[in-house]
Amino acid sequence: MAWFAIPTVDPEKVLRAFPISEATPANWTTGVQAVYGDSNRVFVTPPVDGWTFVLGIGLPSLDTEEQTKDFLALIESVSDSFPDFYYFGTHRIVEFHSWVKVAGGSIQRAYAYLGERGETLYDEGTPTAEEIDFGFQFFDERAPESEASDYFDRENLRSPDEEDVMRISAAWTIDTQTLDQRTEKGTGHLARIN
Repeated sequence: MAWFAIPTVDPEKVLRAFPISEATPANWTTGVQAVYGDSNRVFVTPPVDGWTFVLGIGLPSLDTEEQTKDFLALIESVSDSFPDFYYFGTHRIVEFHSWVKVAGGSIQRAYAYLGERGETLYDEGTPTAEEIDFGFQFFDERAPESEASDYFDRENLRSPDEEDVMRISAAWTIDTQTLDQRTEKGTGHLARIN
């Protein structure tokens, strides 16, 4: 799943900021089920504690050169309406894990890793205080020291995982793992991503 976290209680503005069409009302159950079943759909949630989420498995991400180009164009486009927001993505089968912090209309921090290939896909900006507090120190196959035969045996480094995405998401926004336990009601929008 991938999701954008937008600090707004105005889902209509979110709908206008993203390249989506065919928006129809949907509740949480219908919206979430639909995006898992169709990679061309996104669910724009009703507001939760001042946040509106855009989630879908087909959202652009930082996993290939073409997807990265589309992702960066989307970031630029969305930042015209929302200068501050976040992106998170995780796929435990291929071990894709990513987080992005946009502030003042530009990427302040972006990280993406694909465990299936043992590849750091994207690493821009200085690690945030939250990443440092969590002890995020990951292997980086691009680092000169990775040439050493014992580099990947080091105990002070590891590969990122899905739990890291959820931890940074909770630190930067709200704990999305508790959404099913919350009492917020409301109708969001199911839409097609263009």
